[in-house]
Amino acid sequence: MEDIPERGNSTMGSQSHHVKSSE
Repeated sequence: MEDIPERGNSTMGSQSHHVKSSE
């Protein structure tokens, strides 16, 4: 979802969630 980066301003937290969803 593209709402993760907006919700979490932290690059680490955003990437952590994005990577899990992507992988």
